[in-house]
Amino acid sequence: MRLVTLVVAVLPVLWSCGNSAPQSQIAAKVNGGEIALEQLRYAVAAAAAAPGEAKPTPAQVMEAMIDEELLAQKAVKLKLDRRPQVRAMIETMRTRILAQAYMEVLATNEGGEGRDKVRAFYRENPALFQQRRIYRLLELVINAPGPDARALQAQVSRARTLSDVGAWLKTRKIAFTLGGATKPAEEIPLGLLPRLASMQDGQMAVVNTGTTISVIHLVQSQAAPLSEVQAIPVIENFLRAPGFIQLLAAELRRLRDSAQIEYVLDLGEARAQ
Repeated sequence: MRLVTLVVAVLPVLWSCGNSAPQSQIAAKVNGGEIALEQLRYAVAAAAAAPGEAKPTPAQVMEAMIDEELLAQKAVKLKLDRRPQVRAMIETMRTRILAQAYMEVLATNEGGEGRDKVRAFYRENPALFQQRRIYRLLELVINAPGPDARALQAQVSRARTLSDVGAWLKTRKIAFTLGGATKPAEEIPLGLLPRLASMQDGQMAVVNTGTTISVIHLVQSQAAPLSEVQAIPVIENFLRAPGFIQLLAAELRRLRDSAQIEYVLDLGEARAQ
């Protein structure tokens, strides 16, 4: 519990070398070294977002940061921060953090989509928002070559369970696999979601994607709607994604065009144009 994340371990090394923060912004002092309140907030958020059910309390995160600060101070005393590999790791992490920070600024300043477009997206996708459901599914995927489409549809219409469909396929020596999952609407492929949203609990449907044929059994579903206010950040991120990728590519081209880049080490590979 006290070893929270690798990121937390790196933060004291990266940030303890700056100017002293005001007393009100300091979470703890360790041998004169400071752990900033913002570091603690970041570490608590990172721990909360990490996989796993047991989440450390802020007090536990603080204790972990104090332990890590003690270890980091000892490493500096032993001059381990001067080792080439350690210095390279610190500089790599620092560069990545700064690059990520600029990308976030770039995304914020991009402007995104207008509120009208966000509202239109909300209205046009009820299965994702107003009528959002969590689906418990069983799926039977038929391996090629599959049965006649009309015969399969007729059998599914008569069947009460996927086991009935599987038994029918076995009599025709058609291979298939069975699986199951519980997924919210946003994890369902957009091409499939409208079909699934129109189904009632207990119904089955044949889905032909062109490459595979499957029979989906909607075992149970649970209503979990999102209000427009709740959906706004999700929609903004979704709408911004394609534009941001283009924006980032254009910004990288601009930065490269105005930069002085000298390849000291020739790796013999094609370079970015």
